[in-house]
Amino acid sequence: GANIGITAAHYQAMWPDATVWMVEPNPDNLWLACRNAPRGIPLGVAVGTDTGRGFLQEEGHSPDAYCLGGEGRSVYVLALDLLVHKVGGVDFCKMDIEGTEWDVLDQLDGITYLLVEFHGEPRDYPAILERGMDALSARGWRVEHHLPHPAAVFACR
Repeated sequence: GANIGITAAHYQAMWPDATVWMVEPNPDNLWLACRNAPRGIPLGVAVGTDTGRGFLQEEGHSPDAYCLGGEGRSVYVLALDLLVHKVGGVDFCKMDIEGTEWDVLDQLDGITYLLVEFHGEPRDYPAILERGMDALSARGWRVEHHLPHPAAVFACR
């Protein structure tokens, strides 16, 4: 998710000619993302495996973490592979989708570079990192730990 757009603003500064999509299901966060990264293209949806309606839980890992599933605010969910197809492919994807990343690992076709934050309990980060790296490697990605985050992976095809 784009959250409040700080990373999108950073990427706009790094790559001024790039098209930066800001995918964020929380409308309050998306509004701030548009203010913080005004050249970004906002898309007010959650990313998942299937397109349709879902529920955004507004509790969990931390007060500002938004997870799909269970009960919560009704949101539109767009399948990752459909999103990538609709925008014509993605050179670089920064993925921080609060646990749903595990579900969409088979929908990464059309993405060249990936920075993904794998989620779980902080005490389990070493195992989560290893599991994430193994899952991407098994799908043909070259991977490395993206420091300083304990469970983030940079991957390329």
